Amino acid sequence: SLTAPGDTAAGVYVVEATEDFLAGCEGYEVFIGYPEGTEHLVYAALCASEPVYELEIFNVDGGFLELHRGETLYEYGALAPGSALVVANNPVGENAPGRGFSFRDAEGEYHEYYISLLGYLSMDGVLAVQSLGAGA
Repeated sequence: SLTAPGDTAAGVYVVEATEDFLAGCEGYEVFIGYPEGTEHLVYAALCASEPVYELEIFNVDGGFLELHRGETLYEYGALAPGSALVVANNPVGENAPGRGFSFRDAEGEYHEYYISLLGYLSMDGVLAVQSLGAGA
């Protein structure tokens, strides 16, 4: 089970990528993946509480009842504590979450999640992660 809305409890957690938060990071990269000029993007910082490997960003396809991994958009590799990968999410005009991520933990176990903006959009500003339930 998740310990906090944005925590996978498997080595990666997600928070809003504010300027203050990013200023405290040792380093970060940004993946937008939407056309230039897209408005209302929400930036989520993927952070590691322990080293993780084979981190990938992908589209989430399907409706809310049958979400599944879509096209891989970005291959990041290893993510270490202290660094972040900032991922843009577009909450406008989508019926399903737009972005997901997968990784392998230190034991080699595979994890897939999607970034949920429901709490963020309901004005409390909470980014959450939900498991896609896949294992490979």
